[in-house]
Amino acid sequence: MSKYNAHLPDQPLPEAGYVLVIDQTRGDASLGGAGRAEFLAMLAAARDENPQARIVIRSHPETSAGLRQGHFTAADLRAGEAFCDGPVSPWRLAQGAAQVYAFSSQLGFEAMLAGHRPRIFGTPFYAGWGRSADEQRFARRMDAPIEALFAASHLLAPVWYDPCRDRLTDFEGALRQIEAEARAWRDDHAGHLAYGMRLWKRGPLTRFFGSGKGLRFTDKPGPDVTIAWANRAADVPQAARIEDGFIRSRGLGAALVPPLSLVMDDLGSTTTRPDRAVSRPCSKSPRRPRVICARKS
Repeated sequence: MSKYNAHLPDQPLPEAGYVLVIDQTRGDASLGGAGRAEFLAMLAAARDENPQARIVIRSHPETSAGLRQGHFTAADLRAGEAFCDGPVSPWRLAQGAAQVYAFSSQLGFEAMLAGHRPRIFGTPFYAGWGRSADEQRFARRMDAPIEALFAASHLLAPVWYDPCRDRLTDFEGALRQIEAEARAWRDDHAGHLAYGMRLWKRGPLTRFFGSGKGLRFTDKPGPDVTIAWANRAADVPQAARIEDGFIRSRGLGAALVPPLSLVMDDLGSTTTRPDRAVSRPCSKSPRRPRVICARKS
């Protein structure tokens, strides 16, 4: 888990042993007014301090998505250097790095959690505690173990909120929510070709799958179908099955009332064959059936 969790587990990474330089979006409040000149100075330090190493610049996810401008451009690269802007796990990226350079990005903190002693050029909360090689001075900070930094930043200081239950929660509750949203993005980011969906259901269904490229519908079974209504799923055995969930609406089906939730399962459905909910107690698979709930607008 990370601040940004739109990453894929099988995404290729640069060959291990690189020096990782982390970009941020321009004008970010955590930069304290620093801009392109300061980021170029950080890049120059990475080159000077690691003259034989490959430089990999990690683009900010919002820069990769075309939403906000970063500090580095393709013209800043030298021979053998590269950007990493794909949906890769920041943890895997840190694990493959020989050294990490950051200004104030949270990825610098995650590099510390992954065992690095990163070079930090700004003044983020995690610098100055003896866990990083800092460009700035922190007169009021002293050495602290990484466990204390994690406890202060993730367990003691924050107030965590559960958007599904509309109430406060703890760190583990927030982590479960983030894991669920990350799994939903991985499942849905490429969109779905849906089969066996009645016309009146198609509108409500599209609202359940809004975290990716959405739904396309077909009336013909085929190898490209990725989800199917449970009673039509035998025609497309490779597809995940969906049907109305456990939170039901009065008049569902007969009165054409849209469901409040769906269950999506890649093994079966609760009424026709063993599914994840039934199979998981005797299975080593960590996956569970996915319950998709509509949120109030």
